[in-house]
Amino acid sequence: MKFRVRAELSRWPTSGKIAGIFLIVFLLCAYLAAEAKVADLRPQSVSFVGVDSIKIAGDLYLPGNRQVGVVKKYPLVILLHMMGHDRTTYDPLVKALFARAPDFVVLAIDLPGHGESRTRVDGQNMDFRRFTQNDWAQCIDDINKVIWDMQNLPGAEAKQIDSQRIVIVGASVGANLALAVGARNKRVQAVVMLSPGMGFVSGPADATLREFNRPVLLVAGNDDVFSRDACKILSQASAKAKLRLFDRAGHGTDMFLPHPELINEIVVWLKGQLAIR
Repeated sequence: MKFRVRAELSRWPTSGKIAGIFLIVFLLCAYLAAEAKVADLRPQSVSFVGVDSIKIAGDLYLPGNRQVGVVKKYPLVILLHMMGHDRTTYDPLVKALFARAPDFVVLAIDLPGHGESRTRVDGQNMDFRRFTQNDWAQCIDDINKVIWDMQNLPGAEAKQIDSQRIVIVGASVGANLALAVGARNKRVQAVVMLSPGMGFVSGPADATLREFNRPVLLVAGNDDVFSRDACKILSQASAKAKLRLFDRAGHGTDMFLPHPELINEIVVWLKGQLAIR
């Protein structure tokens, strides 16, 4: 094989060889630049106060291709994690969003009672393991308040957010929260639901999906029977729902490890919904 390749290269005219070398070098530099940009992702730490006085911590990622003196608005992607996890579970998706589609503002938060979002303003501790149904329902209002407060960030950050173009990605309980938030907030244009259930936070999910009535990407593993069946039912509840099932995938953001192609599918789908080319 090496001999054949060398033989073919020897037939190229000198100018063709030079052009080929320059092309390879250019592509390599572009790849290395993209990798360096992703590796250098440094979020801003932000915090909000929910309607129930819970302090909500988050990481804010801004586009790296901003031009000095140019104010451009970017759509907002909000990431809601699984129960018992935290915002770092979305790191693979954040990297993909900025490697392949850098025209986003991304906010990953710790849900109330999780991670760094465990304390009220008065110092009272909150733990999701002691949450009641009402506590989970309260999270819907907390997240909508975060969306509102994003418009009032200090400095130039708020000016970069297109508050009319918002999408939410949620996993497990975060998926149902994402849908419920979207149903109450008309600025949410689309939702990605990773391993949702049929209820839990705001009544029957199929009814909430019909109320939302905007594009939804439903994702589950075939080995995750509860969420798989929920996704199949939900996909029949709206013509705007797209269903994707994966074999031996696991649950929620755990699906990213055995199926890294899912990350790219989410990025492509989000770009399509937000008309980003």
